[in-house]
Amino acid sequence: MTADRTHADPATAVRKIEAGSRQLETACGAGRMVWRQWGAGAPIVLLHGGSGSWLHWVTTVSTLAPRYTVWAPDMPGFGDSDLPPQPYTLENYAAVVGQGLRKLLPDS
Repeated sequence: MTADRTHADPATAVRKIEAGSRQLETACGAGRMVWRQWGAGAPIVLLHGGSGSWLHWVTTVSTLAPRYTVWAPDMPGFGDSDLPPQPYTLENYAAVVGQGLRKLLPDS
């Protein structure tokens, strides 16, 4: 699952990394929050900032996955995830992420 840093086509390298993931979904407002998971071991959750998607971590995944279970979600309203419930507050946003973490990592 290591990143092919010599490959001339970044889109192909991204597709290869994503193909090695397992995609899961949790509730997000009226839709879903999309999570990608790689590897095995103690969990590490990588949350991207105020915009973007799991792709913020595309070069990090292959480094961590041999030792950890890596979780990289698309935060609510970004990437493949749907909008959080209204009103759009930090509390509602955090509740969606927290609910997803409790569902996917119940023993952590």
